Amino acid sequence: PRAGLSTPSSLPRVSSAAIITSRGCPHDCAFCSASKFWKRKWRARSAENVVSEIESLYDRHGVRNFIFFDDNFTVRKSRAIDICRGIVDRKLKIKYAASSHVTHVNEEMLHWMKRSGCYRIDFGVESGSAAILDRVDKSQTLDDIRRAFRLVKNAGIKPRAFLMVGNPGESERTIRETIALMQEIRPYDSSSANLLWVLPDTEIYKIAKEKGLLTDDFWLQRDDMVFFTCEHSVKELERLKDQLLRGIMEIDGTVRARVEYWARKIFSKHPVL
Repeated sequence: PRAGLSTPSSLPRVSSAAIITSRGCPHDCAFCSASKFWKRKWRARSAENVVSEIESLYDRHGVRNFIFFDDNFTVRKSRAIDICRGIVDRKLKIKYAASSHVTHVNEEMLHWMKRSGCYRIDFGVESGSAAILDRVDKSQTLDDIRRAFRLVKNAGIKPRAFLMVGNPGESERTIRETIALMQEIRPYDSSSANLLWVLPDTEIYKIAKEKGLLTDDFWLQRDDMVFFTCEHSVKELERLKDQLLRGIMEIDGTVRARVEYWARKIFSKHPVL
């Protein structure tokens, strides 16, 4: 505890916590339900309110590690900077990770994020194919991705790339393009990739309905996860995913990357593990 404050013995001390500082996202990605659920509206708590919660968790529960669980923490850069300034001004020695869109970063904001304890920023890169990014309305270009990863690295923060397999137009060629982009931007981590699954009311959902993959009453009868198999079978998608992860492993070339690759491969084949 800082400044002479003591942690009440009745309160548990924990090392980490997740907090939500905003909800919603202004983008309209074809696969994402957030824009449908929140109607593309972004609502945020004030910087003062957020920093006060962090301070309370810091003093009362001993939390030092945070993840900002927002869909997009950096929609309004000025607010993100104000949160960072508040953390610094109150001398809260924390570490945290947050999510962002590659078009929502600049040098000033990254400077303050690093100074206030940010060690990692997660980006939805999704694909290294310009055609696929356009088809899923990702609102980002390959140059946007390159710029964001360069700026984040220059700020001393680790950029993480989330990837997807199976968007409309996916092929061995687009997988190779994604591997090539990973080799170029060298993210801190991109060793996982998710198969595209269908979420209600998204553009992908509408395509899936048009092609007869499912109907509007599907989830009234079942609670299964539905992969987008209008162009490839699940088996083919898993093969493309393995091609991507193997390519990323070979780019990294480390023992750690190889162990992670084979561990994921084994676990995916034996879910009981």
